Amino acid sequence: MLARLRVSFLAILLAVLLTSALASTPTSPFPCTGGSVYFTAHTVDGLLFQNPDLLHDLFVFKCVTTVVFNADTGGEAANESQSSTFYGQGYQAYGKETLKKLYSADIPAISSTDGRNRYTVAELKDVVATILGFRRAKDIRVLDYVDSFSVTDTDDVQLEHADRVASAKIVVDAVREKGIPGTVKGYACDALRNLKNNLHTPDYIKKFAAFFEYARHDPDMCQSLQECGDRLRKINAYTDDYDEGNHIYEFLKREYYASPA
Repeated sequence: MLARLRVSFLAILLAVLLTSALASTPTSPFPCTGGSVYFTAHTVDGLLFQNPDLLHDLFVFKCVTTVVFNADTGGEAANESQSSTFYGQGYQAYGKETLKKLYSADIPAISSTDGRNRYTVAELKDVVATILGFRRAKDIRVLDYVDSFSVTDTDDVQLEHADRVASAKIVVDAVREKGIPGTVKGYACDALRNLKNNLHTPDYIKKFAAFFEYARHDPDMCQSLQECGDRLRKINAYTDDYDEGNHIYEFLKREYYASPA
């Protein structure tokens, strides 16, 4: 009788311990695992640079998550999808903090736009690792992690927006340092303006349809192929500073992967 009571007690104790362990396990905020996670610097990046791969994943009902690093405020109070300073100088409104300065150790931490949180580069990598740990994605998509930053704010060495380069490098570093499984793929971004059109008609049509659906909610973007083309044709290469908004027409016709040299 005593032996049976001991067995029953141990069984109950194990059940309680198991229940406690399960209760202490963090609950994933994501509804699915596998598939792809797309990391971008700005909200529009996935539509311009990681598309049509993004649409292909959605079309076959893969588990897809997009993680955006920046709030796209463009240094203004309104939350509009304007690009940040191209070479990573930063805006006065946010203390000139940028992902480039954080990654390059020019600043110790960066603040969220609401000012409630600050993150070191190590903490941002931890956030990335936590997301990927929950998601267990097969494919990890980033922007151009291969390009180098400009040495100063005045040179034009880098082809890509500093936010895009920095966000991609942070993700790739986190994957490598923490041994996270998955296939990493980087995408060319602003450098597309120097490459050839390579999308066939079906993908091209789907890509521009998705972009213009987004553009309806962003007044800084061209609202039609005609307007996008007009912006491109009006560029004066000798006097105009680079503005990615003038090159949307080219971005919509291209998708290239960023490969290490």
